[in-house]
Formats: sequence, structure tokens, C-alpha cells
Amino acid sequence: GAPPRKKAAVRRMWVVRFVLPEVADAYRLKLLEAGRVELAGSLMSLRHTMHGLLYLDDHVERAATRIQAWWRGVLAVRVVSVLRIRRKMEEVHEIMGRAAGRVQARARGLRGRAACRRMRREMEERRLKVEREEHERMVRMVIKLQTWVRCSHAKREANRRRKRRSKELAAALDGSQMLRATSENVRRSLDPRGSNHASSPAAATAAISASEGDSHAQRGAAGADRKGGGGGQKGVHNGRSGHHAAGHTPRRKRA
Repeated sequence: GAPPRKKAAVRRMWVVRFVLPEVADAYRLKLLEAGRVELAGSLMSLRHTMHGLLYLDDHVERAATRIQAWWRGVLAVRVVSVLRIRRKMEEVHEIMGRAAGRVQARARGLRGRAACRRMRREMEERRLKVEREEHERMVRMVIKLQTWVRCSHAKREANRRRKRRSKELAAALDGSQMLRATSENVRRSLDPRGSNHASSPAAATAAISASEGDSHAQRGAAGADRKGGGGGQKGVHNGRSGHHAAGHTPRRKRA
């Protein structure tokens, strides 16, 4: 390799050309910064000294008064700004309060009208329900009344038909019995072996009268049944009176 002297010379040259200028610059900057700080301190002390020489206590008081007035003005402006903001906030609060009142009134009005409509609807439903129940009750009462009246008419008609049927049966039974009695009387009156030969014409006449009375009674009962009145009973009574007049006792009418 190279001899040590050459190496040392190269290192020395490298340090002189590259390292020493950087180190020298850094040291110079440090000295300049220190000198600047010291100079600033010196200038400040010099300024204070010059201020003390130029301005007296009266000047200081006036300057302090001006500073206080300026600061008080700043505070006043800030206070006025705060007061303006407060007044604006109060106005906004009042506006919001009025708006909230209108909104609440609107909402309460809507809710009240809705409640009123609901109450009216419920009242109408209750009224319709009461009317419907009353109508149904009246319909049931009318149906019951009609049922009772129809039952009464039906019972009356059934009784009337039953009576008419019983009268027809009684009249038919009385007529058949009277015909048998008449035929028996006629047979007895015409029988030459009978004991009452002298009274045969009279007995025949009585038998013919009884038969005519029976026919009249039957026609009267039929007419009474058609009219629904009491003519049938009158015809039956006339027939029975004719039968009594003929000298025969009528049998008891069957039910």
C-alpha cells in the first residue's frame, strides 16, 4: 500500500478542504446567534434607558390612561356585541316561542277537532245502535203482537170450525135418527098387525111433519155454517120444536 505519510497528507487535505469549512461555518453561525441575542438584550436595555430619559412620569400616566381607555373601549365593544347577541337571541327566542305557540295551537286544534269528530262519530254510532236496538225491539214486539193476534184468530177460527163441524155432525146424527124414527113410525102406522089401527092416519101425518121439520133443521144448520152466525142454532131449534110437536123426544146430542 501507500506509505503512511501519503495517507496522512491525504487525510489532512480532505479535512482542510471539506470538514473544516463546515465546522467553521457552524461555529460562525453559533457566534452570530449568540451575538444577536446579546445585541437584542443590549438594545432592549438601551431602549429602556432611552425611554426613561425621554418620558417622564406624566407621560407614563398619560400612556397608561390611553391604554386603559383603549382596552375599556375594546371591552365595551365586546360587551355591546355580547348584548346585541343577547338581544338577538331574545328576539329569536320570542319568535321561536310565538312559533311554538302557533304550532302547539295548531296541533291542539287538530287534535281537538279529531277528538270532536271521534266523539261525534261515537255518539252517532251509539245513536244508530240505540235506534237499531229500538227498531229491533219494536219489530220483535210487532212480531209478538202479530203472532198473538194470528194465534187468536187461528184459535177462534179453529173453534168456529170445530163448532161448525160438531153442529154438522150433530145435525147429521139427529137427521139420521129422526129419519129412522120416522120410518119406524110410518112402518108401525102402516103395519096392519099393529095395535093402533084407529090412529094410523094421525101417526102418518105426525111422521111426515117430523120429517119435514128435520129437513128444515138441516137446511138451517147449513145456512148458519155458511154465514158464521147463529142461524144454524135457530134452524136446529125449529127442527127440534117440530120434532117435539110431532110427539117425539130427541136424543142427547153427541159431542
